[in-house]
Amino acid sequence: MPRRKNAIAASDVRTAKALYAQIQANQASLDPQYRLANEPSDWRIGHLRNAAINHPKQHLQPKFDPERSPSIQPAIRLYMHFLDCALPIFHTLLREPALLLRKTPSKPRVWLYPEPLLDLTAEQKSRTWTQLGEIGKKVYWVVGVADEYGLKPSDEGNTLALSDRPLHDAGLVGLGSRITTNLTMMQAVENAANSEGQKLHMFNLAVLWLHEISHAVANAVLPATRQEKMFLGPWSSTSEDGFEVEDRLFGGRFVECHKPILNTPMVLQEWPDVETLRTYQQSGEPILTRGSAEKLTREWTVQWRVEPSYWERMFEEDFWKKDLMVGRSDALWPDKNVGVLRHFDGGEQFEEEEETVERELEIEGYERRCNGLFVRKGWEIETETMHDSDSDGTDETDSDGMGDVEMGDFGNVRTGESEDADMTDAE
Repeated sequence: MPRRKNAIAASDVRTAKALYAQIQANQASLDPQYRLANEPSDWRIGHLRNAAINHPKQHLQPKFDPERSPSIQPAIRLYMHFLDCALPIFHTLLREPALLLRKTPSKPRVWLYPEPLLDLTAEQKSRTWTQLGEIGKKVYWVVGVADEYGLKPSDEGNTLALSDRPLHDAGLVGLGSRITTNLTMMQAVENAANSEGQKLHMFNLAVLWLHEISHAVANAVLPATRQEKMFLGPWSSTSEDGFEVEDRLFGGRFVECHKPILNTPMVLQEWPDVETLRTYQQSGEPILTRGSAEKLTREWTVQWRVEPSYWERMFEEDFWKKDLMVGRSDALWPDKNVGVLRHFDGGEQFEEEEETVERELEIEGYERRCNGLFVRKGWEIETETMHDSDSDGTDETDSDGMGDVEMGDFGNVRTGESEDADMTDAE
């Protein structure tokens, strides 16, 4: 058994060394003086379709049938703004990850990426856009329906690595991808009753594309096997890089609101949540998790009301020119002023935890109102616009500590011992 374990470790180390060598070669091949001299203005980057420029960012744009494009152009522009904000995250995915040594070949290789920087220098931005552009050239955008392109009925979209689109010529060890958008997401924009509804559905499209391009970048930077997982930064608790990117950019993930009392079509839900982890497990695509067992298994979450003005202002260019605080990691986080508890599995367990949850939120500056809402202290809400709720404010149907990862040296490869990491498949 020790000999077999050593063979696995040696194989993984060879893979890691090859990856590091490729990353270092990529960095050496980029001439920052040339890149910076040809860097277009921010305005031209934001209006790529209307400007005949050769900037790598244009290769990351979704490309669909021209007959469908006019109705979703604002969604594409918003997605491109999201890419700007997420650039430090993608910069991290182009850096050298540490390797978590595994015990058996049946387990996936796990790569631990460093914490993303808050902001990048001009040279770092240029290098990152250049490599992202190479990845974008091998991304194939399609629109599909359920049971087409691997879409399940509940999927808004998906991303699949393509074995016939290797990225060796671009200096990457992974593969290109096919990103599929569910036709229903497009139709929602076209069928919206008013401009407010259109903006909501276009916002959802932009977030979806950000999620899927995150998977495409992961497919490109990691070795071309199905045995690769990653953790995005030392504090990430799951290997689902799409949701991890959303969580970093927005402070959670956006879901449809089923709480009439919140009187909004969309809420921000904390990530991770046990319901999503359980759904992926049941679908045969388990998400690797690490960290606080209590946080990863609790049968409740907090859903925060998202005001329509939050996403509507993002379709105004002045927001991106004046209002956005560049360099703030939480610049796109909605305000968490009004929220409600949602429990996934009711019963005694939740009733026992409810008082504890209430105390925790009180410490964070919230008070519970008689209608079950948690409201930031001093925040006034127009109660007449809120609908009645169950007495506990929940549906009837419906320690942030991280596991220690030992980082050591294995030759010149950054590694961690798997037996020292509190890491499991989500169940």
